[in-house]
Order: sequence, then structure tokens, then C-alpha cells
Amino acid sequence: MVIGLIVGAFSFANEQKLTGEWTFRFDNEEKAVKVEIPHTWNAEDSIDGVKGYRQDVGVYNCEFNMVVNPGKRYFLRFDAVNESSEITINGEKVYSNEGGYNAFAFEITDIVVSGKNKMIVKADNRYNENIMPLTGDFNFCGGIYRDVWLIEKEKISISPIDYASSGVYFTQETNKDLAKFSVKTLLLSDNPNATVRVSISDAEGKVLFTDNSGIEKADFDNADYYSVINGEISNPRLWNSVRDPYLYSMKVETLVSGKVTDVQEEKIGFRFFSVDPKQGFSLNGEQFKIQGVCRHQDKEGKGFALSNEDHDLDFEIMREMGVNSVRFSHYPHAKYVYQLADRNGIVAYAEIPFVGPGGYSPVGFNDSEEFKANGKEQLIAMIKQNFNHPSIIFWGLYNELNRQGNEPYGYLAELNALVKELDPARITVGATNVEEEYLKITDVVAYNLYWGWYGGEPRWIGPVLDGYKKKFPNRNLGISEYGAGGSPKHHTEKDFAPVPTSKFHPENWQAKFHEDHWKAISRRDFVWGTYVWNMFDFASHHRTEGDRDEINDKGLVSHDRKVKKDAFYFYKANWNKEDKFVHIANRRFTENRATFVRVKIYSNLPQVRIKVNGKEKIVKTNNGIGIFEWKPVLLSKGENKIEAFGLANGEIVAQDSCTWNR
Repeated sequence: MVIGLIVGAFSFANEQKLTGEWTFRFDNEEKAVKVEIPHTWNAEDSIDGVKGYRQDVGVYNCEFNMVVNPGKRYFLRFDAVNESSEITINGEKVYSNEGGYNAFAFEITDIVVSGKNKMIVKADNRYNENIMPLTGDFNFCGGIYRDVWLIEKEKISISPIDYASSGVYFTQETNKDLAKFSVKTLLLSDNPNATVRVSISDAEGKVLFTDNSGIEKADFDNADYYSVINGEISNPRLWNSVRDPYLYSMKVETLVSGKVTDVQEEKIGFRFFSVDPKQGFSLNGEQFKIQGVCRHQDKEGKGFALSNEDHDLDFEIMREMGVNSVRFSHYPHAKYVYQLADRNGIVAYAEIPFVGPGGYSPVGFNDSEEFKANGKEQLIAMIKQNFNHPSIIFWGLYNELNRQGNEPYGYLAELNALVKELDPARITVGATNVEEEYLKITDVVAYNLYWGWYGGEPRWIGPVLDGYKKKFPNRNLGISEYGAGGSPKHHTEKDFAPVPTSKFHPENWQAKFHEDHWKAISRRDFVWGTYVWNMFDFASHHRTEGDRDEINDKGLVSHDRKVKKDAFYFYKANWNKEDKFVHIANRRFTENRATFVRVKIYSNLPQVRIKVNGKEKIVKTNNGIGIFEWKPVLLSKGENKIEAFGLANGEIVAQDSCTWNR
């Protein structure tokens, strides 16, 4: 492979994906097989009860050809390798990284040669007490599961090695009338006379701002010089989530004697936000009801090794349901994912992999200097790499920590202070399932609550929230997780809570769970945000429940993205008012139905009527949360055709049908 000019989404530098001759083997094996990057050796694990989740050391070999120009500098960027990695090029160990979810980059100018270069990458996803995360209800897929890039730059260029960030940091102070901003650029340069030019254009390409600046000597790592350019734009068109996710283009150029030596282009958005204990979350000065879900970077048959097309599909499904916010659980996701959030108007909650034990392991925090340093490095990398995304509003610092093992209070305070040093404008958040003193540390707190699944009843969620509010009137309260397992293969005539660890997870109970939760949540403005656990089923090797082992089936959509469960359509009825539809709930309950059944429809339309075996039933009106019910409905012996018709102004605008057998 010869490096060539690729004008990417972020940079004018020559960037080439290393997609050529890759082979893979485990460290204790000799035989290697050809693979394509992205790759994980856990792609097929946990599927249909086939066990084999493997935490091991994988060895990747790659040969690549290039032409080394003496006037250029060369770098490698790995978008992610899980969990730790060691890179050797032409027999020399050049870099190691600890942390499986952020990118990392390093210079190889003095290592590579013209012609053939040989690279070995060791990827290790075994348990390591000094690397986050120590535990979690998800698989830690091993391998080079995101892209690898070979980068060629001029001697004077924007730095690609400041925690693998773009080297450009955009900050803003915005209101409806004026956007003030500052652009800090880090340079690699041996010439103090270089300059930096910043231009900002609207979506139509009209340049609204441009300015030049000299550079200053840097007294920090990963750059030789830096520049800061300040500006303002009057009457900005605001990035306003799904209502208007408007993006501007920012171009940053380095110049020597008027000649451009590097260009960095990024999308930016102007917005402002706040959280209030009484009114919840506000975006651009207006109350904003977060309709959120959690999402893992995991798909059947692929594990973590997702393509951009996989991410596109996930966002398409989420947008169909009406999602306007995503908690990207429980670690930084791919940069492309945050770009999709920018473009789709998705308010993003990004977090580091500081994952507590939940119900599965006694320790989520190791009070060692190595572990604490690793967590801080992962936090810095997450923030720097994703600094310019307008979608990201929340930085998550932990999930389900408790006091088993080591006390995390002091360390969490250090993490929160680090965020405020790096990025004081955004909101810090912690996700908890316990009531501890450290909940006071972050700007807001969110609870992982599973009433109606792990004990209790779904309807308890309202009184529980009211109880928290009464006890902590000045606390910004949210729900970071709530959910129930649901199998499209399991159904009951009446709704009742199953045993969570059992093999029977009826789809209708999952839907009932979410009906009761949203009814309570939607009436409580003080709740700053809520996130369904989970948008998609995902692999979790320790689980032996539901219709398949090693799957967490709390998703609203199946692991392969092919089945949208009934609860998906309940949320669509409440969150998506544009895409008119009707959906017959329990439609997959096709055999051995009772003599008398309930027909339940989800729809965002004002009225629905049904036919049972061609006989019309009375028209029903929307109950305010998209549910229409007829009961009892008599089924004939044998096959019964159920038809539903959604009405607007008396006209049929949507319909659905299915067949049930008694």
C-alpha cells in the first residue's frame, strides 16, 4: 500500500486507512489467518448459546508499502484497540497504550522506510487491575476493532498527537443574539514565523468570519507552538437538537510565507444549556424534554467491530423512534458516532469506562496510583478527542460505583476537577444505583432504577422520584437507566412480572414496564433527563436468561437490529409525532390464544379503529400516551385476522394487521 492523498472529514493531511494485508493469531498459537480491520476475536461469541467469550492476547501483523519523503512527518493513529496494546514497527517497539475505547496516535517519522514496513500489534483484553474498566455487564471485545490510519504531514502542521485529537479546540460563549468563540490550535513546527488562519462559514458556504494569528512557543507536551484566535458572530443560528441541528464549518489553516501547509476542517454548532432542580434541562433558553436511550457499540456477529454503515443504521432506528438524546454507554464511542449525533441533533452523554460492580463483581475501583492515573488519561483523551462536538453536553464520570472494595470519593472529586479544568462549560454527571456522599460531586446525578424488573412494580417509579425530590430538593435528578428484559418469542395474555434470571422474558411485560415508567416520567419536569436501558440487545457473557444465554435482552430492538419490540412502538407513539403509524401489540403472540383477549394498539394518531375477522369495533381515542385498547375481544376457533386503522380527521392514514390462532 502506498500512502496517497485522502481529503478526510477532519484534515487536509494525507491519511490512508491501513486496510491491506493484516493477519491475526493468538499469542500462544502459531497459525495466523487473514483478517480485515476493524476486527475483534469476540465477534461471534455469545450468539445462540455458543460460549467462548475469550479474554486473551491477540497478535496482528501488517505489511505496508510507502514512499518516505524527507520533507514530511509520519504518524499512526489507532481509533481503538481493546484493552491494552503494544506496537512494534520494523523490529522496534514504538508505542504502548492502556485503555480500549479512545484513539491514540504517535509519530513514526524516524521508524518507517521507503518500501515495505512490518508492523506487529499486540492487543490484550485480559483483566488488568490497573486499567478501566474492571467490570461491567457487557463483553470487553478484544482486538483492533476500529480503523488504523497512516498519516503524512508537512513539517509545519497541526499536531495530531495531542491525545489523538484534531489539535484544534473550539470554545464558545453563546446566547440567542451573539456567539463569542475562541479557537486554540496546536502546531508541530520548527518555524516561529508560521501563522494560523481560522475561517467559519455557514451551511451554505458563506464565510462569516476569518482572522489570522501568529504563534506562541508551547510550554506543554504534544505541540511546539500554539495560537489562539477569538471572534464573534451576531445572531447565530443555534444548534437546536432534532428541531434544527444547524452546523457551521470551521477551517483552520497553517501558513508559512502565505503558503498553506495544513488544513483542518470540522463542523461546529452554537448552543447554550443549563440544568435546574425544578425545571430540568434547558437548551438555548427553552425547556427541553430529553427522550433518551442508552447504546452499546455492539451488534450480533460483529461485536465491537462496527462499520460506519452499522452506526448509520443505529441512528436511523433511533431517529425513527423519536430519540433526541443518547447515553453512549459505558465508554467513549467512535468519533463518527458523535459526528452522527451532531448531524442528527442528538444530545450526547459521553462517559469514561469507570464502571462499578452492579450485581456482578465486588470491585469497580482500585485505589492504586496506576489505576487512578489510567482513569485520568482516559478522561483527558475522551474530552480532547471530542471537544468540538456540539452534541456532547454531558461528561459522565462513573456508573454504579459503590463502597465495596475501595472508597472512590476522593478520586471522583479529582476526576470532576479535571473535567472543570479541561472543559468547564459542559455538565458532569454520575450514574448511580446507591445513595452515597459522592453523589454531591458532579453537577447532576442520575439513577439506574429498575422498579418492576429487579423487584417492586413499574408504577412505583413516580413515588420514588418524588421521594428523592423531597429529600434532595436542590439536587438535579435524572434517570440514567431503566428497563426490563423482553423476548419477541415470549408472550402472556395478562401482564405479570417474570423472574429476571429466568428463561422466560415476555415481550408484553417489557412494554407494560415502559408504559408505566413513561407515564410517570413525562409528568415530572424536575427530572432533567431519562435514558432507556437499552436501545439494542447486547452481548453479556455471564447472563443465562431470556431466550438466549449471554445476551442482555433489555433492548427495544434485537441484537441483529431486525426486530423492533413492542416497547419500541410505544415510545415511537410518544416521541415521534411526524411518522404516522399504528402497531398491534403482542402481534407475535400468534398461537394458542385465549378465547377472550385484549387488543392493544400503539399509535401517534388521535383515533384508531379495529376489525376482528372483518367485524368493526368501536373507534377509540388516544389516551394521551399512544395506547388504544379493546377488551374483552372474542376470538373464533382457528385463525383470526386483526386489523388496525389509524385515523386523522376521520380519514385512514395508517394501518396494520396480523393473524392470531385460538
